[in-house]
Amino acid sequence: MKILFNNENVEVHPEENLLDALNKQGANIAYSCRAGQCQACLLQSPGMVNPAWQKGLRQSQIDAGFFYSCQAKVREEGLQVFSGKIFEVQTRAKIVSKKVLADDILLLHVETDKKIPFSAGQFVNLINASGLSRPYSLANTARDNLLEFHIRILPKGKFGQWLTEEAEVGSEIQVGEASGDCTLGPTLSGAMVLIGTGTGLAPLICIAKELLLRNYNEPIYLYHGSRKQSGLYCVEELKALEKNYSNFKYIPCCSGEQAEGIAFGRAHDIAFKEAPLSDDTNLFLCGHPQMVQTSKKKAFLQGLSLSNIKHDAFFNQAS
Repeated sequence: MKILFNNENVEVHPEENLLDALNKQGANIAYSCRAGQCQACLLQSPGMVNPAWQKGLRQSQIDAGFFYSCQAKVREEGLQVFSGKIFEVQTRAKIVSKKVLADDILLLHVETDKKIPFSAGQFVNLINASGLSRPYSLANTARDNLLEFHIRILPKGKFGQWLTEEAEVGSEIQVGEASGDCTLGPTLSGAMVLIGTGTGLAPLICIAKELLLRNYNEPIYLYHGSRKQSGLYCVEELKALEKNYSNFKYIPCCSGEQAEGIAFGRAHDIAFKEAPLSDDTNLFLCGHPQMVQTSKKKAFLQGLSLSNIKHDAFFNQAS
């Protein structure tokens, strides 16, 4: 099947998704989750896109012809496709600090040339000088040009290895536009239950801090889970927030080890036993895909409206 990719003829197999087909031919399209969620693999086509390839995108992205290449299988000749990097607005930035937070988690601070608009709970693509790109959630509220990220370093993760082995303080990097719908709505009421595993804590910290900055006075519960105690991080910071705000409660959870002051078990199991879950509860789920899917289904079966459930599954990309 012939298509035009960046105005050049390319042959693709109709049973192969466009991401794999193009990368096999050297296109070097970024990707992460391969599940139509992270937006790293977005491409653009002028008015020739199957709507099934665009599920979950903002209307402005749909109108501009963006689609998930990991979800696209080409069935007809003549599709015109352009690399999303040509059209994505990118902002110049530099690395200002790196610090180990836990066994395999890096705290990264990046300073941008100009302020990037974003909402608590969203993510951006980070792009290095060689064009390698990965999506990461923002861990700080949108107050200045300094952005914070919690990045899991995987043994074969190219971007993580670049950050730890090559990138230095002062290294230049590009930051893409903020995306994602795991965000706070304009009108808020009811208890907030935030459940995260691993670096799924990053957007939840951002959401919790935004609520506290807004002087939100209803209960806010943040459950963070890890298999090992060493995988829990930002513990002292979150304990300090709990001490300073009477409506904020932080519950660290560990499923593989027992330790004083840490709830034993999986974060979502503990949350569903302890936290209030009524019609007006707002549930935020970030982290391991199985945790997100299990919790979303359980909350819905217990009567919580899907409109009150926001989620962001974190898919590990080991290449």
